[in-house]
Amino acid sequence: MINLQINGRCVQAKPGTTILQLARKHDIVIPTLCHLPGREVRSVCRLCVVEITGQERLLPACSTAVAAGMVVHTHSQKCIHTRQVLLEFIIAEHGALHTLSPELRALAAELGVTQARFALPPQHTPDCNRHGSDYIRLRQEKCIHCDRCIVACRDQQVIHRAGRGAAIQLTFGNHNAALPETNCTSCGDCVAVCPSGALGEHG
Repeated sequence: MINLQINGRCVQAKPGTTILQLARKHDIVIPTLCHLPGREVRSVCRLCVVEITGQERLLPACSTAVAAGMVVHTHSQKCIHTRQVLLEFIIAEHGALHTLSPELRALAAELGVTQARFALPPQHTPDCNRHGSDYIRLRQEKCIHCDRCIVACRDQQVIHRAGRGAAIQLTFGNHNAALPETNCTSCGDCVAVCPSGALGEHG
């Protein structure tokens, strides 16, 4: 077992345990958007960053393994401020607070974000489900690029992330196909884990 500290508490953990796993074991809530327990770790949203004594930069709790003697601070002012700014950028890119999905609104309330201080142009205009199917609709302008849908997809060849910067978007199949042109089974796993409403059911 490894001995370390988290928020002033002396704890033990098995080698290979991530800081996020350790925190949850001890009922410490670290916000995250991209993490799905038991699935591939993507570490893209960065909302789970924590401060480690002796480290200059914040590290993602979901992909950082514990180490002997580590001193972890999950809710330092630096952590809280960084999470707030990251979420404000997401809000600025994807709409005002009142237009966010329930999960994102709850996260904003948890982090104390009551407004978006940044004004950024939308990355995408509504595309009227151009790449969706009769069962699953895609609203590209709502996507926050958390990769949950990619991780949850039963066939990893269906959903991908393509492009960089402002051009980044979800794509399906091998060549930006529509869902009906792929081997998508319409299982709905991607819809179930989407936190932003980018993927949803027709109804």
